[in-house]
This record gives sequence, structure tokens and C-alpha cells, in this order.
Amino acid sequence: GLHQKTQIVYVDGKQFFNGPNQHSEDPKYFSQLRRWKLSINLTSPFSTLTRSIVDEKAKMIVFYSLKCGCTSLKYFAIDELNLHTSTHKKHKLYSRIPSIFENTNENILQINSLKEYEKFIVMRNPYDRIVSFFMNKILRNNHIPHNSPSHQHLSKFFQLHWHLTKEVGQESDINPLDISFRKFVHLLKVQFDSGQRVFDNHLSLQITPDMDKFLIDQTIILSMEQHTELQNYWYKQHKGVAKKIVIKENQSWPKELSKDIHGAADIPIKELIKLDYPIKPSSFYDSKIEEQVKHIYSSDYAHWNTVKPNAFSQ
Repeated sequence: GLHQKTQIVYVDGKQFFNGPNQHSEDPKYFSQLRRWKLSINLTSPFSTLTRSIVDEKAKMIVFYSLKCGCTSLKYFAIDELNLHTSTHKKHKLYSRIPSIFENTNENILQINSLKEYEKFIVMRNPYDRIVSFFMNKILRNNHIPHNSPSHQHLSKFFQLHWHLTKEVGQESDINPLDISFRKFVHLLKVQFDSGQRVFDNHLSLQITPDMDKFLIDQTIILSMEQHTELQNYWYKQHKGVAKKIVIKENQSWPKELSKDIHGAADIPIKELIKLDYPIKPSSFYDSKIEEQVKHIYSSDYAHWNTVKPNAFSQ
């Protein structure tokens, strides 16, 4: 009955980030009272607002994005702060952790109620993040068993390629295994420019339009390199005493074994997965590719440029 009684405002964004399925069967709403006017808003697709950890004791909210160290944050919340309200039988990372939508009435969050909390969000350089996606979800440490999650992502990549070439009127016999990182980013840009929708939530925006419009001005933006500082600060706020935190990293590639590969951005997937050692992510850097990434993720780059490096200095 909510839609029948109330006008719902949708915080719009670029078409590319609005799918493939805009919302789950359990959509989330939030209300805001501003200048005596109440508005009810539907969260953006892949909303940053739906990815949060709430610590009532520390009066902190930490938002996170996929491929931005969210696994480390969840381990910390569960292991160090005991914040989970239920334990998942198969894997503790799927345990229930309090979020800003945890106790909302009729699935509507009153966003004004969050003012008393100190808020943080961890971001990653958008270029580094897309390299991480390519390595972790497509190459997967340079080995792709048929039943692995990476093989599933590679299958999605096949779908992306053939769907794109059909939509933009191109005829192509290219096997997606022949595609390089450069071509992968190019296809994403074609998808972005032609009004298609992103095929994987790990490629969604780090800060979605609803977060940008309603909460980002109250939120301190941190980089992944500040994880240790954030967790040490968080622990002290929660426990009242200081402790040196040892971060549990979810590495997509073993750093000590990785090697630089000259021109890795132009090497096709089928050759990269034959390598018997992991590749350093920096091997994929290319200034021309970066221009395309900036074109797609311009809003994330704008926020990335406002990261607060001295957020925890006394």
C-alpha cells in the first residue's frame, strides 16, 4: 500500500549502473525531513546505503563497497567487536551484521535518525578496483576450473561480449578468451555509452546517487590504505581502550609471488591464465585505459579526490 498512498522519489543515476535487475523483491526506502518537507525515496540500484555496518556502542556507521576491502571490515566487525546478531552455518562472513536498515519500520529508513552517528566509507582508486575485478573474477589467480566462481564470471563475460556486439550492430567472430584487459574496459565503455546495464554488481558505483545526495556530506571518505587506522580507531571507540589490529586480508593474488608483466593490458585472457605465477596489478596500468575508466566512473573519481588522508590524526 506504500506506493498507493505516497509519492516515491527515485534518485536517478546513469543507465549503466541501473541493472541488470534494478531492485530485489524486497526494495528499500528511506525518508528525509528537510525544511519541514518529508520525502520518501527508493534506494538506488546496488545502493551504498544497503551496505553498512552499524555499531551502536561506538555510535559509528561504516559503509563499504564491493572490491574495496569489505571482507576485512566484516571479519573485524565479527571477530573483534562481536557485532553479528546471528552466525551463518557455512561461513561466518555471511552472518547477520547490524545495518542501517536493520530495525526500520515498513522497510523505510528515517535518514535524519543517522545524524548522531560518526560515518565513514572506504573507497578504492576506481582503476585499481576494475583491475582487481578482472584479476579476481575473470583470471582468478590465473587458473579457471570449470566449476569455480571465476568460470561463472567468465561465462557472464561471454554474454557481455556477444550481447554488446549484437546491440551495437557489430559482426564479430572474436572469442572472449582472446580479449585483453584493454578490450574488456573498451567493451564496458561501449556498454556504458550505448545505454546497456552493468552485468555484475562488483562493477557498480562505490558511492551511488542516493548516498551522494543524502549522506555523503556527513561521511568521511577513506582509502583502502587507511583500513588499519580505521579499525584501530573503531576498536578504541567501541572498547574504550586501544589495541593494535592485525587486518585479515582477502587477497585475490599472493603478493610475494607476483611478477611484473610488461604489456599485460594487451595480453589475451587465454594467455594470462596459462601463467604459473600471479601478475602484479600494476602491470595492467595504461594511461589511455585509465581515460576510459574515468569516463565510466567519473562520479567515483570525483569522490576519490576528496579522500581525507589525515582523518584520524589527533
